[in-house]
Amino acid sequence: QVSTFSWKSVASIFGKAFDTGTIILPVSKVDGSTRFKLVEGKNCNETHLSIVESIDLVREANCGRLQNRKVAQEFASWLDVSRRPMGMSKEEWAAIIRQNVLSGVPGAGPLDVDPNEESENAMVFFIFGALIFSTL
Repeated sequence: QVSTFSWKSVASIFGKAFDTGTIILPVSKVDGSTRFKLVEGKNCNETHLSIVESIDLVREANCGRLQNRKVAQEFASWLDVSRRPMGMSKEEWAAIIRQNVLSGVPGAGPLDVDPNEESENAMVFFIFGALIFSTL
């Protein structure tokens, strides 16, 4: 199921914030592990460093279990900026990210339109804004 934007959800978040005085926003985190290995060569003057990194969300995307479009897009942006391997071109890395993270997520393609709930319109937002200004 593709998640869609909802003005009712936005109104609910801000309504609770005005009632309680606190706002609770969803948080996303990326779990993973990094392993470092130092290997001494035959010659004692040589030491090699090996780094292996595993990011759990990549595995979820590869298995087709990552279905949230926004999480997939934000994760792909983070990978693109902060995890490109040394010596790999930007274009090659972007293609790998598209193939492994974004390809199986509904609505995450570059030409996909952001889905919105059809039953709602800007009137809900207007009513919510008027309600907020009336409480001030």
